[in-house]
Order: sequence, then structure tokens, then C-alpha cells
Amino acid sequence: MGIEPLSVGHFTQNVVGSDDRHKIQIFIELRHSYPTDILGDSLPTGWNFYNETISGDHTPLPLMVLAYYETFHCDVKLTVKERINQVIEQFGNYLSTRDAASTRAVIKLMYS
Repeated sequence: MGIEPLSVGHFTQNVVGSDDRHKIQIFIELRHSYPTDILGDSLPTGWNFYNETISGDHTPLPLMVLAYYETFHCDVKLTVKERINQVIEQFGNYLSTRDAASTRAVIKLMYS
């Protein structure tokens, strides 16, 4: 598709006072800033673009991040790890519906 990730990862954290609720965070840090509509008018539910602007030493650091957040209620049907894999697979399916050739062309124009 032409969108270059800088790093990817995910985190989970138990919700305080609950054994079966977990915060899920998935992030894709992007190498370049892209228009937020580069992946279409609306991202799948739970996914958002934001800009990380402060580094640990408070130096401005414009970094575009594509992130997913969810508070997941773990049940007998789906574990937290299975839910993370499901979200990643669903996002991959979403990306496969995008016009990859057009997206690459726009990115080449922006960064050539």
C-alpha cells in the first residue's frame, strides 16, 4: 500500500478491580505524516489517527500513529490474545478493501 510503519505493537492491561476486563491498545507508528483520510473516509470502529508530539525529553517529535483502543470483557468464548488477533485480522481485511495503487501514487507524489 506504500504506507511505511516505523514500529508496531500492542499492550494489554487489566482494568483495576476486574478480573475479566482488559484494556487493549494496538498501535502502528508511521514513518511519515500522511493525510488522515489516506485510508478512506472512516476507519474501522476503535481505530484512530493521532500525532505524538512530545518525546521523553520534551523535544517536539511529530509522529503519526494509527491506534486501536478497546476495553474488552473476557469471556469463555474469546481470550484477550484471541481478541487482539481478531482485531488485527479485521484491520488487515479493511486494508485489503483500499485502493492500494492509488494510495501508493498519492504517497509517491507527497514524498518525491
